[in-house]
Amino acid sequence: MPGYQHSQIPDNNFTYALAPLLGKGFFSIVNNTSGSVVNLNLPGLQVLAYAGTGLPPIQNTIIPYGLLPGGFLQRTTPQSRPIILSFAAQANTHFNLQKLKQSLINLVAPSNSLQTAKDLSLRFQAVDYNGNKIGDPLDCPVIYTGGLEGNTTDLYSEKFALNFLELAPPSITELTSNTVNTNFFSTAANSLGYQYKTGPTGTWNVANVGNGPIGALLYDQSGDLWYGNSNTQAKVANRSGTVNQAISYSPIPAASQVSTIIQAPNQDIYIGGNFDTPQSYVMKYSGGTFQSAGPTTPPNGAVSSMVMDNYGNIYIASLSSGFSSPSGHFAKMTGTTWSSVGTGTTGSVRCMVKGPDGFIYLAGTFSSFGGVSANNIVKYDPVSFNFTALGSGITGGGGAIWSIGFLPDGRLIAAGDFTTAGGQTAKNIAIWNGTSWSALGPGLNGIVRTLTIDPVNGDVYVFGLFTQTGDNTYPISPTAVKWNGSIYTPFDISSSGGSTGFSQSAFRVSDKELALAVNASLTLNYSGVTTINYTGTADCFPLIKFTGFCQPVFIANSTTKKVLYFNNYYCQPGEIAYLQAGGPNGVSFTSNFPQANSNILNKLLGGSDMSAFSLVPGVNNIVVFVLSFISPGKIELIYKNTHWGFEAGA
Repeated sequence: MPGYQHSQIPDNNFTYALAPLLGKGFFSIVNNTSGSVVNLNLPGLQVLAYAGTGLPPIQNTIIPYGLLPGGFLQRTTPQSRPIILSFAAQANTHFNLQKLKQSLINLVAPSNSLQTAKDLSLRFQAVDYNGNKIGDPLDCPVIYTGGLEGNTTDLYSEKFALNFLELAPPSITELTSNTVNTNFFSTAANSLGYQYKTGPTGTWNVANVGNGPIGALLYDQSGDLWYGNSNTQAKVANRSGTVNQAISYSPIPAASQVSTIIQAPNQDIYIGGNFDTPQSYVMKYSGGTFQSAGPTTPPNGAVSSMVMDNYGNIYIASLSSGFSSPSGHFAKMTGTTWSSVGTGTTGSVRCMVKGPDGFIYLAGTFSSFGGVSANNIVKYDPVSFNFTALGSGITGGGGAIWSIGFLPDGRLIAAGDFTTAGGQTAKNIAIWNGTSWSALGPGLNGIVRTLTIDPVNGDVYVFGLFTQTGDNTYPISPTAVKWNGSIYTPFDISSSGGSTGFSQSAFRVSDKELALAVNASLTLNYSGVTTINYTGTADCFPLIKFTGFCQPVFIANSTTKKVLYFNNYYCQPGEIAYLQAGGPNGVSFTSNFPQANSNILNKLLGGSDMSAFSLVPGVNNIVVFVLSFISPGKIELIYKNTHWGFEAGA
């Protein structure tokens, strides 16, 4: 067996060479400090039986939870257990019998100078009834607790129990280490496509569809993704390939653009933007063909956003350079015409959504709307035809709202370029609860271009030109972040090198697929998923190896939902560093670079699952996201299959 060596006992006058426990296995003692391995089935020495090698005892702790009557906290903890090896020792003289026992004493006795227990492991090798080895040897860290005190019954033989105590179960590991190189990616994005990922364990895919930057994304009721492009060869299409319709704007072909796509309850698709072919500014896809949206006279100018109310009425809005007829940049389809809604605004409407209350919410850059003083956001009641400001609105900074959306509980999220919401400091993102504004946490330190919300659990995915939270104290993944209801956490995609970052986003509820688009050429950094089929029977805690240069943002096991977040940690070129994030070996960090600022333990963010980041039996999907890396930069997971008992080796 590789790594095994027999103890050298300087007297060969032993008359017995006893066999291991056929059909079970044999044991060795490993000195982890020196690396020596001594087989306990020495000439004249045999393990007759063993005990305590199965599942360790489990302590189940139940603590009443005072804040919730009848509730309780429960935790199970494996306990250290004794492992007992029953020995038979036999020799041809009493002197040789004592030498046999002395060989064991030398193995397990504590250090004479330091009076500390030796760093020992008990190694077990399973064998079949023919003595053939089965599987990998198993190691268990132990300390000696007794058995060599002496109980001689005759001068030539003795039976005794050698007692050990396992340390920090489950700690029985296979001898062989496994090393897995994790996946993460960086690629150039040319703005002629979109990126999408299904669920938290999905892999990002890049779909280059050509025809210019994407100005609108929509998941329809069937789950198909629709997108619209801009520039000289603009089109509206869907991912399934059933629709691929070119559009154009004759006066200025380069200005052709799809800006908004919505779907009606009857599954008709409405498209708005800047085009006059095959229809003008607004058109409908119904029954397999593109046709007029309804009115015989189209709006006289580009449409920036569109929405349908609870009564089936279509509303359109525009930027300040949008349609001049009907006036006011906000219009409603009425029979065969488009008609102005109130006096509208002289500003710009960048986004528009229907709220769960049935009101239509409009946001952009304006100071009044429909004769009502409203800073950059307003709501319209399709029943009473009244406009209402949302408090004192959004102000400061660039004074613009780029994107709005609703949480499952009905609260509104507004994001863009601003510093104040309702008179309260709110950096570029804020929340409206129906009566007042407040900041969404510390906010973000740069412009937000688009957001999308999971309508089931309320997670908010935010994209823009930011690098940190608004108070500049909590680094996040630049240009992309997730708000989970209490804190911002890094998201697993980021852009760099562009002036606008991500510009469009859409979310599919059925499988949590998220689609993103950019409207400028830039570099995308995004996560990769590495699947580890872990064959241990108990959780293990991998050693994480970093090779420079790389800048990790997070390492997650999406199977267990445990994540390690990093705060501006750079593994430098030439550096090799190791992070042990829990388990029997505790938490530690080592590096061949001695600088204090390279210690990753100082770079782990709050919320990281230290001492809980593990592999579990079965499939583990490891998600790794880095902001930058240069070959040979990489991140590897090193682990040994861990088991509850020695029987796992059989």
